[in-house]
Amino acid sequence: APEWLAAHGWAPSTVTRAELAAAYGRPSDDDATAGGFVTAVRQSSTLR
Repeated sequence: APEWLAAHGWAPSTVTRAELAAAYGRPSDDDATAGGFVTAVRQSSTLR
């Protein structure tokens, strides 16, 4: 997903479930390395 977003004008960032749990001061589950989250910001473009 991050590669597709980057190729289509987005600036993606990813975070693992363990990183997100730590950022919120929460314990992570036993399988915190599985999956994660992608967020993206649309890059500005010049309209003509």
